[in-house]
Amino acid sequence: MKRLAGVNATSKPFTLSLLWDGGGEQEADLSGLISVSRHFAVFADDPEAFAKVDVINWGHGIAWENGLDYSVENLARIADEQADVDEWRCQ
Repeated sequence: MKRLAGVNATSKPFTLSLLWDGGGEQEADLSGLISVSRHFAVFADDPEAFAKVDVINWGHGIAWENGLDYSVENLARIADEQADVDEWRCQ
């Protein structure tokens, strides 16, 4: 299972830069989650709150100051799927 060493919001809307514990970096665009989840929709009204994110549980998740959290498994899946799409578009 992957673990995070660091997380930061990027300049792209609702996108996180993920620094993995074993090395490597990925980005995860959470705009889809924000558009469909009634819980995460709070970030649509307050994008600055999205940037206030930290690694929790020894790298097994992330959390925001408003109490929302998200698992590394889901972040990794989103980042991997988006990387596959980006790779396909570049070919």
